[in-house]
Amino acid sequence: MCKDFNSYFKNSNQILNNPKGYSKIASNLYRFLKVPKTTKLIISPESILNFIPFSALLTSNDESVQLRKKPYLIKESKVTYIQSTHLYLTEDNHLKRDLSVLGIFPVFENTDRALTHSIKEANKIDTHTNLTTLMNSQATRAAFLLEAEKFDILHLSTHANSGNFSIPASLSFYDQDITVSHIYGEQWSPDLVVLSACETGVGKLIYGEGSQSLARAFHYAGAKNILFSQWKVNDLSTSVLMGDYYKNLIKTKSRDISLQKAQLSYLSNTSISDSRMSPYYWASFVYYGTTDTPKHLENNWWLWGAIFIILFLLFIIIKKYAFTSRVSSI
Repeated sequence: MCKDFNSYFKNSNQILNNPKGYSKIASNLYRFLKVPKTTKLIISPESILNFIPFSALLTSNDESVQLRKKPYLIKESKVTYIQSTHLYLTEDNHLKRDLSVLGIFPVFENTDRALTHSIKEANKIDTHTNLTTLMNSQATRAAFLLEAEKFDILHLSTHANSGNFSIPASLSFYDQDITVSHIYGEQWSPDLVVLSACETGVGKLIYGEGSQSLARAFHYAGAKNILFSQWKVNDLSTSVLMGDYYKNLIKTKSRDISLQKAQLSYLSNTSISDSRMSPYYWASFVYYGTTDTPKHLENNWWLWGAIFIILFLLFIIIKKYAFTSRVSSI
C-alpha cells in the first residue's frame, strides 16, 4: 500500500490524472497506519516509511472536493520527523533570536538547468532574514565550504541528484558538484539546513540506517535540523513555500510549525490554480529534527506521556508492516 501511495508522486500528472484513485489510497493508508488524532505528530520512520509524505495523507475519502479543500493530514497535525525518542526528549531545541542565513543560489542562468524562480526565492528570504547571498558565479563549492561554518542557517537552492547503488547522491554548485561522501567528512554545526532542491531526502535505503541521502549526510556532518525534499520539486511552488517558511520562522521561532504554516498558506493561496494544489507541489518538503515546544508546555508531564504513547504506537505499526512485508515476500 505504501508503494502504491508513493507512486502518485513520480511526477506532477499522477494525482491530476487520477484524483479519485489518490483519494482512495491516501485515506486507506491513513487508516491502515492508524495515525493518531493529534495536533502534533512525531514520526521516527523506518524502512519505506522514510519516504511517505504523511502531510499528504487524507483523513477521509472525499472525492468531490477540489484539491485545495481535501482533508489533508497537514490541516490537523504538525508533522515532524525525528531521529530517536531519546534525542527528542533531551536536546535543547530553542531557536536563537537573531539568525544569520547563508543562501546558495547558483541559478544557472542561460542554461538548460536554469532555476528561473530561484532569484525570487532569494528575494523573499532576504525580506524576512539576515541573509548573506552567494548567487550565480559566486555560488561555488569552494565558497560554500569556506563560509558554511559561520552561519546559523544554510539555505541551498539548487539542483540535486539522489544517486543510486553505484552513483552517490550529489548537490550542484555553480562550478561543480559535491557528493555525500564529501559532506560526511565535514564538521559543521548549523542550527538548520534547508535543502531547496530535488530529492534531497532520497538515497540508497540501508536497513537499520535509513536513507543514504544528502539530508542524512548533512545531519551526520553536524546539522541539528534539516528541511529536505522527498521527490522532484517544482521551481515556482518551492519559491512560494520557502518565502512563507522563513516569514513564519521569524514570527514563530518554530522550525516545524513554520513548515506547516507555509503549506497551509500555499493551500489557501487563491492566486495559485487548483491543478497546482496537488500535494505533488507542496508536500515534498519535510522537517527532520528537534521539535519546538512552547515554554508553557515544557513541564507538562501529560504532554510527554502522550508523545511517548504516539511514538510507541508508531513503533508497533512499523514492526507490523515490516513483518507483513517479509511474510508476503516468502
